[in-house]
Amino acid sequence: MMRRVAKDQPSASFRGDASASERVQPKLPIETLESRLLVGLALVFAILTAVVYLAIRNTLQTRETSVWINNTHAVILEASAILGSLNALEAAQAAYLVRGTQSDLESWRRSLSELKEHLQVAEALTAGNTSQQKLFSRLKPLVERRVEFSEKVVDVRNKDGEETARRLFQGSSTTDPGEKVEAVVALLTRDENVLLARRDQESVANAKSTRRILGAGLVLNGALLIGGYFLVRDDLKLRRLHAAQLGRMNDVLEQMVHARTSQLADANEALTIENLERKWAYFSLEKNYRHGQLIIESLSEMVLLVGATGLIHQGNPAAESAVQGASSKLIGSHLCEFLAPSEHSCAWSDHPVKKAMRSNTPLQDQPGWLLASGRPPAPVIYNLKPIEDSGQVVMAIIGIRFRGLHC
Repeated sequence: MMRRVAKDQPSASFRGDASASERVQPKLPIETLESRLLVGLALVFAILTAVVYLAIRNTLQTRETSVWINNTHAVILEASAILGSLNALEAAQAAYLVRGTQSDLESWRRSLSELKEHLQVAEALTAGNTSQQKLFSRLKPLVERRVEFSEKVVDVRNKDGEETARRLFQGSSTTDPGEKVEAVVALLTRDENVLLARRDQESVANAKSTRRILGAGLVLNGALLIGGYFLVRDDLKLRRLHAAQLGRMNDVLEQMVHARTSQLADANEALTIENLERKWAYFSLEKNYRHGQLIIESLSEMVLLVGATGLIHQGNPAAESAVQGASSKLIGSHLCEFLAPSEHSCAWSDHPVKKAMRSNTPLQDQPGWLLASGRPPAPVIYNLKPIEDSGQVVMAIIGIRFRGLHC
């Protein structure tokens, strides 16, 4: 804005010097230079855009290939884990069939849980691949048949004993399904290894393509930067010719900055005065608060500040002397220990103070009893004033005096 003012309202001498410099300076092809710079920048931008687009595309392809490779490895691992868990399940089943101990049964249950978990993971991993789904659809029924047979043998062992379970185990032909499971797992592993080799080749090809693209972009941008060097050199010559004019404009700007600085100094002085006035107002409020505290402390009537839960937050010296102790014994204690509607302590839920605070109702000349350690209960009269915050009672001020005394 200041530069615009300096250009719009130049002095007469400044205009005269500028016109003189224009008469002496040779006329340069400014528009041609700007056009060349714009064309060069447009080419650089276009090349960078193409390089970035191709690099991002190859990066996404590489990432997708990496995801597929990780998925393939995971499928191979899960297939091996299914076969291992199935073997562990059969071993635990045989051990439980022979010994029948609780530890063997727990081992069988753990193997069964791990096998089911591997089946679920493998099913999720093969959900996006048709060939994997076909092989898994052949593998899953075989494994489930083995699991059902194992559960049946263990159930018979638990109910009918070892001999019945052994006859069931020996009478059932389970050799072929086990071999089929291994065959399907081997076929699945072989197919996945073929996919791994193919995806590794795609990853290498993407990496080579990315290197070629980046190399070509680097060469083209280097050539454009060299051409831009010569254009910038011509632009610097033009800037040197206008340096004298910029110097004079800077003088005008310095004058404007000096005037603006004076305005800021005046504003700072006004803010300093305002801060002093606020400080004195704060001191005045603090002084009034202290005077109010002195007035409360000088009262002979006992004054308490009680929270919504019945805890005493503050008390004046008259209240502290009534309990014959330091203020720490009064502050933090419950009102039911200090003031009650009868000669005995009562529950806070039945206390008139709680009911008055809940209904936001002041109390006047309410009879009560003062309870203090080391003293017999004394009859008192108290007043209550609720204190609200955002439409809700949060505290109450209670003034207490002994019956027969008047303020």
